[in-house]
Amino acid sequence: MVPRSVIAAILAVACVPRLAVSQQYNNNDLPPRQLSIGLINTDEYADAMLTVQASPERPLVGMGEQDHATISRILDTTKEMVGTGRALIQNKFTSKQGQDMLAQANNLFHEAKNIIQRQQQDQADRATAAGGQDEERGLFLRKKYSEHDIAQVEENDMRSLDMSRRIFQTMISFPECIDVLIADCIQTINTQLGSIGLQTVEVVIHEKRNPDQDGYNKVVIVTNELADLVVGQQGDGIVEYPFLWDDKISGMRSLGVDGKWNCHGFTPERCCSDIKDSTPNPDTRDNNLECHIFVPYGGVGNPRRNDRVFINLSPDGRVHEPPVVQ
Repeated sequence: MVPRSVIAAILAVACVPRLAVSQQYNNNDLPPRQLSIGLINTDEYADAMLTVQASPERPLVGMGEQDHATISRILDTTKEMVGTGRALIQNKFTSKQGQDMLAQANNLFHEAKNIIQRQQQDQADRATAAGGQDEERGLFLRKKYSEHDIAQVEENDMRSLDMSRRIFQTMISFPECIDVLIADCIQTINTQLGSIGLQTVEVVIHEKRNPDQDGYNKVVIVTNELADLVVGQQGDGIVEYPFLWDDKISGMRSLGVDGKWNCHGFTPERCCSDIKDSTPNPDTRDNNLECHIFVPYGGVGNPRRNDRVFINLSPDGRVHEPPVVQ
């Protein structure tokens, strides 16, 4: 167990509790809030960014400044203890001491999670009690924040997203994430985040081009790590082309079905062949439609690039060292 003195010292700074009522209604006029963790893969035509993104199915429960500061200090201490413990384990004379420190760090991390869970549940209960259920609650809170408190609500929501990011940055150096594929590590961390009511982490792939750039005629095909199956930007096998095609014969038109092709279960080669067969004519610039294969970081033909990646992975996409956020 973590010595009570360690927890007490961390919590003492925040001895006066302050609960912030969260924004619980769905505001369809605003884009989903998101917070970037880091760039995990990039090439000429696409970026893969690891982000915490608010889910429309799970309304944000905000976090007050005091709570955020308290839990952040606990997580910072946890990361320091994990780093020290792992270093001690490398020496046979201090291995036992290192194991004990990792056990203490794990207990301290669970204490932080318990605090978050209690805080999240308390605020959700308070909001429900104040505004009733579902639509009534949403209407109540929308009116409450529309005039005088919306800025504070947004700050609390962003602190909640930041806490998901901090949990991720803490857990990435835990044993559950060492020597495992980054996708498996993210799944493990998301299970923890979901269990305490925080938003989860996802990989968002963005194409970074416009119709006037070189490569405008390339369709980005996102594959799995083995580069043998198409997964698409959303993981559903759908491949998209964002521009209209100025066909030299038939004129301006959308490609595929509304700019999309269903390549679920296809190899990238077959997908590319189908895409090009669907658009046999060049455009008015005499360029034909081409394919660009985007392999996830750590996949086949996509070795580690330390200048691009915030997590130290091996060439096979496994986590071996604590992360460096750039």
